[in-house]
Amino acid sequence: MDLLPSPPRCHPRHRPRRLAPGPCLWPLWLLVFWGVTTAVLANAVATTEAAIIVAGEARLSAVPDLARVDLAVVTRAETASAALAANNSAMQALQAVLRQDFALAEKDLQTTQLHVSPHFVANDLTPGSTPQGYEVQHGLALTVRDFDRLGALLDAAVRGGANQLRGITFDSTRRQEMTDAARRAAVADARRRATLYAEAAGRPLGCVVSLNEGFGGVMARAGRMAMVMDVAEAAVPVAAGEIEVMASVQVGFAFGEDACPGTSEQ
Repeated sequence: MDLLPSPPRCHPRHRPRRLAPGPCLWPLWLLVFWGVTTAVLANAVATTEAAIIVAGEARLSAVPDLARVDLAVVTRAETASAALAANNSAMQALQAVLRQDFALAEKDLQTTQLHVSPHFVANDLTPGSTPQGYEVQHGLALTVRDFDRLGALLDAAVRGGANQLRGITFDSTRRQEMTDAARRAAVADARRRATLYAEAAGRPLGCVVSLNEGFGGVMARAGRMAMVMDVAEAAVPVAAGEIEVMASVQVGFAFGEDACPGTSEQ
């Protein structure tokens, strides 16, 4: 005697009284799903064919009027406390020079690093080796707004106690204005390219249907420096070069006879 019912069959006598996605209706459900999927894909293909997507790019350059200097005071002594005390004294003297002689505001001075570590002789890093003293590194970032005095400031910083110059980067106080101008120019460049392709294809160019912002930013053409400096004898000659602001976009335009239904844009 069978304890489990036999599986349903598609014989007329076993047809269900109401429509449900049972075994007899699975072929019908598959046909409906296939039809809907085909319609969606066909609509997506048609939409893709009715659009043209192009990239636009723009670059603007300017002479920088702002500099960010990263420097440090590094001291060594037999004990950590002695190295830190010497570093504190040197850093206080350096900051006094920067504030008094170059009128740097508090917002333009920022500590970027304070590191105390044992100092080992070069090529003697074997486990259990004894440190030959301690080293303290105190990093300081400066924002220099009086660009004409940058070289003199670097010289005074070295004379005032800084013994590492880790890098200089250049910027412009008009960076936001330049960035917005580059963005507008990038969109104009995208439209120029799309118009060229549309004319070559013999089809009218329609309105904008999508716009995505791409990569961009500020790039300086001056290199970075990292060196231990001796006392300078004159103002440091600094070549600022130019900075370049770049913007890019990806724009989709309607494309075809009925490119912009309901609008007057061509």
